[in-house]
Amino acid sequence: MPTSEQILETHSEEVDHIIDKIRHKRDRYHLLQWLNNFHDDDKISALDILNRMVYLDDDQLHLEANNLIKMLEDKTPTKCIFYLYPIAKYGKSATLLSYFIKHSERFVALNKEKRIYFLDNKESVNTTVIYDNDVLVLFDDFLGSGGSYKETYEDLVKLSSPKFTSNKHQFAISIYRMEIAESNIKATYPLINFLGKVHFKLFGTDPLMFDSSTEVARQKELATHYAKVNGLFIVKGTPHHLGFQNSEALISFAYKPPNNTLPIIWAKNQRWIPFLPRYESEIYRSVTEYREINMIAAAKLEFGIERGKIVDYDLFRLPLVLSMLKRKTSVPLIAVIIGISLDDLEEILKIGITEKFLVEPAKITDAGYAEIKKIEGIVKSVKALEVTKRDVKNYNIEYMSKKVARK
Repeated sequence: MPTSEQILETHSEEVDHIIDKIRHKRDRYHLLQWLNNFHDDDKISALDILNRMVYLDDDQLHLEANNLIKMLEDKTPTKCIFYLYPIAKYGKSATLLSYFIKHSERFVALNKEKRIYFLDNKESVNTTVIYDNDVLVLFDDFLGSGGSYKETYEDLVKLSSPKFTSNKHQFAISIYRMEIAESNIKATYPLINFLGKVHFKLFGTDPLMFDSSTEVARQKELATHYAKVNGLFIVKGTPHHLGFQNSEALISFAYKPPNNTLPIIWAKNQRWIPFLPRYESEIYRSVTEYREINMIAAAKLEFGIERGKIVDYDLFRLPLVLSMLKRKTSVPLIAVIIGISLDDLEEILKIGITEKFLVEPAKITDAGYAEIKKIEGIVKSVKALEVTKRDVKNYNIEYMSKKVARK
């Protein structure tokens, strides 16, 4: 049987399609690592499954968020007021999507007209006066089973029952949803309207995602087998071999895939290497290591601070953001990784635009890449000095620009 390397060469067109689809967030090395999870005679089938994944990068998320707001306008009364509430806690998928919604062209226009607002927490729901003609919107990037939506809705009803149960214009919006999510929600709340695209089961028969029903059954068995024998996704003793509640989804957003996606794509343990990690510890680990290298280097050079001493990371957030953008880290996820609010991130991005390192929406300019190259050069210099156990302050290394090393 061919090795993983040979499969990548033989199926170069499929490999190029996968790598291009995720815009180099992962490369051939990561794909090779993931394929090595499978037995040789299953690797081509695994590649075939991965090739069918729906992936949305930051640019596509901006576009889809704008389309959702436009659809809301088309389906609601003229001049109405919109109230949006995320189906998640801070740092989860809905609040990450809120970044793209807030930066969409239609949201910005409606916001200027004072016609659209975010209800960021339960207190804001309890204190907001909502009239009959207003539009209530609960949103997420992906509705898999509908469970999170129902839990959030029920919590809000307890806070303000008349505002929600009597309102005529209620929406569940998401970039994608599964059919089971809509049916589950409508079974309890029949007046809810849905906006967004349908994501069909990978191993369903309508539409047929593979060449034949026999191929569907074989691929489903493969995904189930590897999740089962490797214990990839078990919640309170219950296995979810094909995604949460066996959703059979195959989708990922720039920041991470939902847990409805096949665990063979995102799960991790001592026996399994994910292709697109989902768990925060896995997503943040490589970026955190990169952050520490950059921040310690900058701190040493600017202030002679040695490793292990307290460093004020506020001073170095802009170069850190630039570095993460280069690494294709989704913009709202950067805020979670650094440990700041989206509003704080906005201020950092504004500085980047003022210094001409960035242009909207968070795109690195040639000047920005030049600054990153300078930072990377500093890191290499510091690492070289550490190898020889020398004191950084005694050697001639170019200092980081003061206008970059600030919040």
